[in-house]
Amino acid sequence: MLSGSPALTERRTRHAIELYHQGYAPILICSGGQKWKISEAERCARRAIRNGVPADAIYLDDQSYSTGDNAANVKAIMDAHGWKTAVMVTDNYHIWRAEWVFKREGVTVYSSPAQTTQPTERMDIVKNSVREFAAISWHVSRSVVGLGY
Repeated sequence: MLSGSPALTERRTRHAIELYHQGYAPILICSGGQKWKISEAERCARRAIRNGVPADAIYLDDQSYSTGDNAANVKAIMDAHGWKTAVMVTDNYHIWRAEWVFKREGVTVYSSPAQTTQPTERMDIVKNSVREFAAISWHVSRSVVGLGY
């Protein structure tokens, strides 16, 4: 499962392709809505196919615009196929929140940070960590007052 900006999608997709070829992920669920010309999910699928992942091993969730959407939509795909667990590919700074949101949705995930395949620049780490801290605060605040995540 993966989503994000073009650069994030690229990094996460490369790592997911690697996991596919190593046998850790027999299918890919590419997740992410249309924030640019084509959806994040479609960008992921196109790159995966170009790198040897068969089209019939790729499922798309192109309706997600947040981590919460990702979790709900991926769960629906998994439930429809009877899949119980997933390897979740995301960036290392995003793992804690993504795991929390997916767990709340009832999805068992085993996280694999995209940085395993491609390191991140230091300034990106700082910028994304600050953004992630704000997002965690937002989710926790909403959860505490009963508005979901």
